[in-house]
Amino acid sequence: MRETMHTHEKEAEEYWKAQSPLFEELYRDGIARYAQTSERFYEAFKGDDRCVRCIDEGTPGGIHFAGSGILMGKEKALEALALANAEGVSSHEGCGAAKLYAQRRGLDERDADAYAMEWSRNLASLYGVPYTHIAKERLARPADLHIARAMYYDGTGMFGDPTRAGLPKGFVVSRRFMDISSAQEDAAIGISIALGAHGFGERITEEEPFIIIPIGDPSSEDFSLDRLYKELADLGKERVIIDGFVAPAVYAGE
Repeated sequence: MRETMHTHEKEAEEYWKAQSPLFEELYRDGIARYAQTSERFYEAFKGDDRCVRCIDEGTPGGIHFAGSGILMGKEKALEALALANAEGVSSHEGCGAAKLYAQRRGLDERDADAYAMEWSRNLASLYGVPYTHIAKERLARPADLHIARAMYYDGTGMFGDPTRAGLPKGFVVSRRFMDISSAQEDAAIGISIALGAHGFGERITEEEPFIIIPIGDPSSEDFSLDRLYKELADLGKERVIIDGFVAPAVYAGE
């Protein structure tokens, strides 16, 4: 057990140090300046993957709802898929939202992966699109460690993978296709994971905070950067800051 904990800590420290130079730049200059001067800025807004997956930073691309919508309930989730023109639904191993789903219903958390798979498979069947499952070894992060120091709260519906634009890996919440309360809950879940034992935890401090990054749609008042800032205001805390940017107009949601 001690050896496992030591390995986990060592791995977390290595990822933290590797990301620190970029985050020092973001803290100093702000996300907007960094994002909009990136040569690959537009790449994250191609929207060429319409498969629904979790907000997990290990499931990049596509459309993101916590647990592929497992906490929304069937009706809201189907509405979200329709708004997003979803072309698939996936689940993934080790899903935090599925564990929360189990907790809320008094179910065995050890069966969370089974609940995640059942939910996503049924949702895909109801909506008439393919279902896929992402095993731990296929996650774009260590199997048992969340390495996100940021979360993207996307008002365009076109932003799926921040690394395509040279931005830091992070949770993604596809706000464009969700009601406010569901999106805020997903954002809160991401923060909880990042600040907890499965994320960077106490490495995240007031001096090196977690960043919530709202992405405003320049063509929509409902999803403007100012509106998204207001939705997220209550999530800013001692170790969490909010710093967003406006998406390039050519890839806006409307």
